[in-house]
Amino acid sequence: KKVLCDLDSKIGRCRRSDRTRMYTPMEDKKLDARWQARGLAVPPVAVNLSARQFQQKDLEAVVRRIVSGTGVDPTLVQFEITESLIMNDPEGAARILHGLRDSGVKLSVDDFGTGYSSLAYLKRFPIDALKIDREFIRDIASDADDAAITRAIISLGHSLGP
Repeated sequence: KKVLCDLDSKIGRCRRSDRTRMYTPMEDKKLDARWQARGLAVPPVAVNLSARQFQQKDLEAVVRRIVSGTGVDPTLVQFEITESLIMNDPEGAARILHGLRDSGVKLSVDDFGTGYSSLAYLKRFPIDALKIDREFIRDIASDADDAAITRAIISLGHSLGP
């Protein structure tokens, strides 16, 4: 299961999310040790980045500080950025995404299929996953068009691969 949270760049931690009422493994390094001592795997953490956070000048440095300060495995952290956000300034977004990727975290495009992605730009982004918008998934079993679009997005995602 993914644990969702909001990034709090001022304190370098994830805060309790109102939507999930859960704390994340990034919140307390001791939590990792307690889970590992019990033989439990530390779950991946999905962090939705807002437009304000994504445009923060020192975002990559903040992420590196959080990752090194908490000791969390960066491959367990996935930042989710909406398609429309990265397409606002594709060149700038590509620089930021590459900087984030260099810190070891995973990246995904959230709500894919609702924006106006340019495939030429999409192939330049270091994306690990495309999260298909629920508009296409909701009626996938009964709507042939939704099923076809979903298959096409999955195929696109696999072909872009890491």
